[in-house]
Amino acid sequence: MREGKREPARWIFSKELRETTVIEENTEGEKMRSMFLTPLGSIGRRILFAGKVTNQREDEKSIRLTVSDPTGAFYLSFFERDFNQNVKRQLEKIELNQTVTVMGRVSHYTGEDGKILFNINPELIYETDAESMNFWNARTAYLCRRRIMRIKEALKKPDISTGVLTASGSTEDEAEGILKSIKAYPNYDYTKFEEVLTSLLFNQQISQNINIAKDGILEFLSSHVDPQGIKYEEIVNELLKKGISQNEVDEALNVLGHEGDVFEVSLKRYRKI
Repeated sequence: MREGKREPARWIFSKELRETTVIEENTEGEKMRSMFLTPLGSIGRRILFAGKVTNQREDEKSIRLTVSDPTGAFYLSFFERDFNQNVKRQLEKIELNQTVTVMGRVSHYTGEDGKILFNINPELIYETDAESMNFWNARTAYLCRRRIMRIKEALKKPDISTGVLTASGSTEDEAEGILKSIKAYPNYDYTKFEEVLTSLLFNQQISQNINIAKDGILEFLSSHVDPQGIKYEEIVNELLKKGISQNEVDEALNVLGHEGDVFEVSLKRYRKI
């Protein structure tokens, strides 16, 4: 790490950090710094992630949050003795089930079973929306896949160097992390991580289609007014023209009914409220 340059925050999923078993100890001046080395080659002390607040605890000495992304959970702690009271004010605004983006420093400790466990000391936390969350998921998945692809290519060439990796498009940080992770995690199963990424992106696409279906249903019901309600079959046929499946229409109707935007007048007949 160059002196005077702040370390970048690594975009990371919970699964990647949770499966990390290697901590590097580096000396900076008179201080010893711990840095995580993940199976996918991320090296650092700071991370950036997004997720939903699934647990929240506060007492006189601390504020603790659990933030879950599509692959698992991050655990955050802020203590009263921490100097950054601006972070405390940010945390006090956060509520259960909100979607948030977090940047923070990673600390670790070893459990009784010898497993390394991680805690995040937040430096920044703010509420985010579904669109931003989807972008974060897609971008982080892309970065993960990019590193996995380059690790697999590197494994085919035992004599590969940092120079070869950077020449093929990797940054210096990526190249360093890839070579270190190959040595540190010789038996890591990248296929399982790829399966998680594929499932995540597939579910995200379904979620996006449901939002499109919701908009399409509301538009159709607005332009086709009938006191007795519009037939379910008519709604399905209209949305099929836009590439939305019947299952996605069903899910969208359930969501719209729950949100109070659509009313089922009688069996299989719907009207916009």
